[in-house]
Amino acid sequence: MEGFYCHEKDKITFTSNNAIGGLHIPPAALTISGLHTDKPVEYRVMPSVVAAYKKQMTALELANAAYSLQTLANELFNALCDACGECDKCGEECPYSTADFEMDLELPDELMERAGLESGEKLFAAAVNGGILICPAKDMPSLQSVPGELMEMLLSCDVCPEELEDHIVKGDIVYGVS
Repeated sequence: MEGFYCHEKDKITFTSNNAIGGLHIPPAALTISGLHTDKPVEYRVMPSVVAAYKKQMTALELANAAYSLQTLANELFNALCDACGECDKCGEECPYSTADFEMDLELPDELMERAGLESGEKLFAAAVNGGILICPAKDMPSLQSVPGELMEMLLSCDVCPEELEDHIVKGDIVYGVS
C-alpha cells in the first residue's frame, strides 16, 4: 500500500492511494496524546494496528506510553474473551485437544522454498482423506492462526476454544458491534 505521512502543527494525517481522504486524527486527540508538537513521531505497523508515538520520550513519557498501550491491550483482550465466553458447554471433556492450537509445525527451509512459502511462516495442518493438508495459516484461519502466547492467555482465562475458532472461521465481527 503506497502512502505518506504528514505531520503539521495541528494535525497528523495518514493517507494512501487506496483510501479516500486517509486517516485524520483530530487536533484535540493529538493534544491529549502529546503528539501535537513539531517533534518527530514514529509509527509501528502490526497486524490490525498502527501505533504512532513520539520518537524521543522522557522516562515518564515512556512509562505513560507503555501503560496506555497495556490498558488498550487489556481492553481488546477482554473484548475477545467476552465474545467467546467461558468454556463450559462441552460437558465432561472439551473436544479441542491442546494439539489443536499448540502445534507449531515446522518444515525444512528447502521444502518451504519449493512450496513458495516464506521460511518460518506459520502453517496450518489438518488430516484429510488419509493424508495431511499443509498450507499457510493465513489461508486457513483457525486456532492455529492465533499467536501461541495469546492462545495460552485465553486458555488460562477459560475462554471457549470452540467459540473462538467458530468466530475466526466465520470471520465474525466481534469488536465494535453495536
